[in-house]
Amino acid sequence: EAVALLRSVIGDRTASTEVKAWAITELLNNVRAARISGHTQYLRTLATTNPELVRAISSTLPQTYISEGNSEQAVSEWDRNIQAYPNSVLECDGVYGKFFVALYRDHDLTQAASLFSRLDSRYPDAHQTQLTEAQLNVAQAARNGLGKRNEENEAGNAIPSKYLLEQNYPN
Repeated sequence: EAVALLRSVIGDRTASTEVKAWAITELLNNVRAARISGHTQYLRTLATTNPELVRAISSTLPQTYISEGNSEQAVSEWDRNIQAYPNSVLECDGVYGKFFVALYRDHDLTQAASLFSRLDSRYPDAHQTQLTEAQLNVAQAARNGLGKRNEENEAGNAIPSKYLLEQNYPN
């Protein structure tokens, strides 16, 4: 089983930190795909017994909580990463994760906009910032009614009747 193999790589004393970090990421991908829960406690224990893996575990733990349906704990982990790893990809990912929860779980556009501003001011070139901007624009447009169907704008109404298929199709 892949999970057992990855756990053995993580526990191997001769494996490098980079290999172990890769194994942690792959482990989480496998348990998400197989919808296996309960790995957060394993990761927490691993972080206390293998200090060199704390950063790798910190980067993956919030997503593990999200996949297990525990967004409150994920937000708590992202807050911890933001405080513990300022000016790093973990901070950027943490702010983006909190944005995602604010927008999609809480439907709080004000909080989402605040988190976007924070990302934009600290990490203007990060892909998370560009993604956040696009997601926020779509959510704001939907809230303002711009995403609603409008019969005047339907494709069939935009095409002159002499060009419509039913007008020109020989029967």
